Amino acid sequence: MELYTYQLSKEHCVKARGIPYLNTTIKSGDWMLAPTWALLTAYRYNGLTDEEYTTEYNRLLDERLIEYPEYFNDLFNIEVLAVGCYCRPGKFCHRYLLVEFIQKHTETIYRGEINKAYYD
Repeated sequence: MELYTYQLSKEHCVKARGIPYLNTTIKSGDWMLAPTWALLTAYRYNGLTDEEYTTEYNRLLDERLIEYPEYFNDLFNIEVLAVGCYCRPGKFCHRYLLVEFIQKHTETIYRGEINKAYYD
């Protein structure tokens, strides 16, 4: 799999490149890959550290992998995909943790963050 990340405000850049994409937010995207509201709230407002968030998000993905193996089998067999959320590029964010999770389960080349419509 070739895997990219993007900020939802740059979705037009992903579309312009013709790359299939997936919104991974709990608010407007595919809940299967999103953190829960409880996890997000604990991180944003209750002092959950990056390390604690990472542990909980990975636990959540592992549980979903066991409960919904067909979904993840389909995901892991996609050839090219961009995963996005609302967070600014380069900041601690679940989309980068998701890349690591996918890399752990399938042969993946991470191509980076998409923030321009076309390559320079």
